[in-house]
Amino acid sequence: TFLIAGRLTGDRSPWLFASAGVLAVLGILATRGWLRDFWHGYSEPFALALLLAGIERHLSGRFLQALLLGAAVASVRPEAFGLVVIYAAILVLRRKVAIPKVAAILAAVPAIWLVPDWIGSGDPFHGLTIASEVLEEEATLTFGLHILPLALVLASVAATVAAIRQRDRAFLQVAGLAWAWYLALRVMIGFGYPTAWRFFFLPAALLCVTGAAGLMKLVSLVRTTSIRALLAVAAVVLFALSALPRSDRRIAVIENSITRSELELDLWHSVSRAGGAGLTHCGEPVLPRGFRWMKGVVAWRLGVPLNEVGHLHTRNSLPISRPLREGAASRIGVESESRRSTRAVSVAVPPRPVVMFLPFAGVPMKLIGRARPRRIEKLASYGQWL
Repeated sequence: TFLIAGRLTGDRSPWLFASAGVLAVLGILATRGWLRDFWHGYSEPFALALLLAGIERHLSGRFLQALLLGAAVASVRPEAFGLVVIYAAILVLRRKVAIPKVAAILAAVPAIWLVPDWIGSGDPFHGLTIASEVLEEEATLTFGLHILPLALVLASVAATVAAIRQRDRAFLQVAGLAWAWYLALRVMIGFGYPTAWRFFFLPAALLCVTGAAGLMKLVSLVRTTSIRALLAVAAVVLFALSALPRSDRRIAVIENSITRSELELDLWHSVSRAGGAGLTHCGEPVLPRGFRWMKGVVAWRLGVPLNEVGHLHTRNSLPISRPLREGAASRIGVESESRRSTRAVSVAVPPRPVVMFLPFAGVPMKLIGRARPRRIEKLASYGQWL
């Protein structure tokens, strides 16, 4: 991020280069969702590293390497595939890359999407099914821009207009990629593509880069060197000060992320205590519906595909599942009296043999069901989990 932003300033001044780099990094840190994505191990920060590396390779004239990195980005974020196809077509028309190499690279992307998921879950389109179930946010282009610091969005737009007049191809290519990505997302959402605000993170990060570089390009219009340096530093300081009111929110995001990961670690330990992979001999592993995001932990520990981890119906569990899911609490009914559930959670136990993973330790619980098994045995507990 630092290097690309500095490079796009198009100026040899170390002050402008460094200021653009620092401003771009601060912009990404201030972007909604970055810290949560990073702490939770989501793919977007990794995809951004691949994307920026690809841009650097393109600007350096290493077009095959840029295409390979673009394909890697598309394997992580499917909405980028159309943009990669367009880029590949341009390279072929300009005779920068041979057609067989392009065909092999493009064919590898859908294979990476489908084959590992097919092996792991038994369904090549399992990822799309899960995304359609768990991603219920309504995301729009305006929504995608709201996650960004407004100052960098405005600077990016102003600098893009200036770059058109100056015919700055490098800047226009990166800015054009950002806006094309937004447009691609908007079109795909219109056709029912499941989405969430974090899907906008990559084009938003590109706008942070172009906004920071663009602001320094505007500063470079001042001819006096000392004044330019002063303006560059002032821009970084003012932006940092404007982000201070959000700092308490950033700290809360980090705390909630740690709390959520602790809840996952508790589940990891509870599976080990209960017998690990041997639990598959006892019945189908099942989780409450509100904890489907934990299926990966259970599937991994038991060595089974994701589609073999089922779900349970519960009643009165929302006041418990929501703070745990958001990381607002690590222990319900254990840490403090104020967090104890006043109503019992009802768990509908299926008649078939199952292994239930229940995050209701310390909470009044009632097992219900029309044909409950005669025997229900507690195998282990750890932290919040039974």
